[in-house]
Amino acid sequence: MGLYAEVKPTAVSWDAPIETIYQSLPGGRRNSLTPKLPHLTESDGLFLGALVRIPRESRPYGVITWASEAFGLSRKSIYAIEKRLEEWLSELYWYIAYVTMFSKL
Repeated sequence: MGLYAEVKPTAVSWDAPIETIYQSLPGGRRNSLTPKLPHLTESDGLFLGALVRIPRESRPYGVITWASEAFGLSRKSIYAIEKRLEEWLSELYWYIAYVTMFSKL
């Protein structure tokens, strides 16, 4: 008779890069990327946006569903965060281009 019952993990573990990043996300404060989701930090928003940006054929099957369960969001919310991230990065790109152009004058 064993002292401990065998425990089989039920959680899904993804490839090392995704799982490692998820496990090491820091805490933080509210941000403009996820303003209506106070339980998400900027790091969480960037991570979720990056998951969606992985090309569909390269992205592990079911990772968006896993992320929605892990972060307590709907899949639709995750895609909305990615859309805001895309807009934010576009604005950042144009700002950097503007500053670079005028700093050379």
